[in-house]
Amino acid sequence: MGPRGDVLDSEMREANAATVLWALSEEIAPAPLEMANRWVVEYVWQMWITETGPTMQLRSGEGFDRVRAEQEMRAALEATVAARELPSGRPLTSADFTSAIDGALSSLRRISGTGA
Repeated sequence: MGPRGDVLDSEMREANAATVLWALSEEIAPAPLEMANRWVVEYVWQMWITETGPTMQLRSGEGFDRVRAEQEMRAALEATVAARELPSGRPLTSADFTSAIDGALSSLRRISGTGA
């Protein structure tokens, strides 16, 4: 979901491309569940950065280290998704993805104080 609650095509393309590039760069082919979890990370990242990018840009003029803040938020997102992995041992559903996306985005907003 973008700033207005829309799933923007550009966010979806970015998440898909980042996931494929990540999988291709791995020495050992990732398991399907690893790819699904990585996709959640990439998709939530694109949503969050779209929502908060303008705010972070404004703050960077005030001596705010935007690059470092983005690195820290990315690490927090990856840790959140790793801790709440998609369920294994059964076929995944769209509800599983919705729950994972909503939970990760909510955590990222809470951690960053953006609470959109």
